[in-house]
Amino acid sequence: MPTSLEKSLIIIMFTLFLTGCSAKLVYNYADWLIFWKIGDYVELNSEQKKVLENKVEELQNWHRTEELPYYSALLKQLRNIVENRDEKELAALFLQGPMIWQRSITKLSPEIIEFLTLLSTSQKQEIITNIGSIQQETNEKWLKEIEDGNQQRIEDAEQRIEDYLGKLTKKQKETLVIYEQQRPNIIPLRIEGRKRWLTLFSKAILQGPEIDKTLVEKLLTDLSSHRSIKQQALTEQITQLNLSKFRYLLKSMTDKQQTKLLKKIDEITKDIDQLSKQI
Repeated sequence: MPTSLEKSLIIIMFTLFLTGCSAKLVYNYADWLIFWKIGDYVELNSEQKKVLENKVEELQNWHRTEELPYYSALLKQLRNIVENRDEKELAALFLQGPMIWQRSITKLSPEIIEFLTLLSTSQKQEIITNIGSIQQETNEKWLKEIEDGNQQRIEDAEQRIEDYLGKLTKKQKETLVIYEQQRPNIIPLRIEGRKRWLTLFSKAILQGPEIDKTLVEKLLTDLSSHRSIKQQALTEQITQLNLSKFRYLLKSMTDKQQTKLLKKIDEITKDIDQLSKQI
């Protein structure tokens, strides 16, 4: 049976096509994924472990039967877009990217909340402490990215794209440099938002005798619950910049690049279809 990690990687691989985000960014910012790896955040007793195992198995079955076919259908749409170089349809599909996350967290959030009610106060505090430590590690990596400067980010962006298209032309590289130079620095705002999320999450599960389920659900499902107005605006700016970049790549890719990308999409689609049929 495929693991939750394997399935999360499938989501990330597809998200790469639609958003241009790195897998590291998706994982590091997805604080709600604590449910999938909650055993790494808190020591559970035998009864809690059994409950968790049953919940994860149920969610894996749901994900395999409901979500993987959905991802496969989207990838097939993407294949048609790449094959026909359809910029209009690319924009429509690109904007569906957030739905991948939203569909999963809508399903996950009630399960996360229910499981949190089974934890003791010390266990909930342990979760908060460990999330804080992991956030700090991630923040340090992000701040180092700022220190490394634009050149490293540009090289990383080129490498991610070449993983799917193959070697870029001189003109494509020059154009990508322009796109990356236009990209605003959102890292400080992202760090602030993550800190705000953890503060609110801590309040929701520790401050009262019972968990504030309404607040937890909001923190899990509504990104605006902890992101500043400025961060939301910059996020939208980056989204539109990425869309423009992918439109350019779709229009400018060589026949050889197109063939490589179609092959990559076919490989991922095949993997998803195989996973969806496993019991």
